[in-house]
Amino acid sequence: MTVAPENPLLQELVALGLQSDAEIDIGRAALLLARLDLPEVECEPYYAHLEDLCAAAVEGSSLVVGLRQVMYEANGYRGDSKTYDDGDNANLLRVIDRRKGLPVALGILCIHVARAWGSVMMALLFRLISC
Repeated sequence: MTVAPENPLLQELVALGLQSDAEIDIGRAALLLARLDLPEVECEPYYAHLEDLCAAAVEGSSLVVGLRQVMYEANGYRGDSKTYDDGDNANLLRVIDRRKGLPVALGILCIHVARAWGSVMMALLFRLISC
């Protein structure tokens, strides 16, 4: 696939898509996808925020306790129970700005941090089935 050289965002997304799943930086990928909706927003402050989250490893804590402390207690991330369907809840740029979002967006942040801490974390999809 060729992408116009004048669109570095699309070039970077294509390059990410050519990587194996294990090689993909999930946080960076989600920020790049978010920029498709908000091309005027520069990602550098958001990359720095991801680095800050990753640098905040909690010594002596289990992964779950460390993530809870860094993500929820220290940085105030939470789900949006009042306006769940708001599009900002799915855009990682806005999730970072607002510190709230959909479970999948918060999960991306947690996976990014857990991997930076040397842990293996993966997402699971559970479909709701009505009987």
